[in-house]
Amino acid sequence: FPPLNIFEIIMTSSDFQTLFAKIKDTVLATTLEGRGPFTLLVPSDSAFAKLSPAVLGELKKPEKWLQLLQHHLIDGPLS
Repeated sequence: FPPLNIFEIIMTSSDFQTLFAKIKDTVLATTLEGRGPFTLLVPSDSAFAKLSPAVLGELKKPEKWLQLLQHHLIDGPLS
């Protein structure tokens, strides 16, 4: 079996369902399904649960999600 891409890992992991729900229909999902190598640093659902209501309110805006994640996307693998 070929290795999973980043989007498939997010989609199938129970730890990243908050992120999956926000990016599943965005251009970032298409990027993460593509060929890398790249690294995405993402918080787990439990980390999102610890954010303040004000921050969570801001993250309801799709453009804020994309902005946040684009700052956590690294071209190339981390070693």
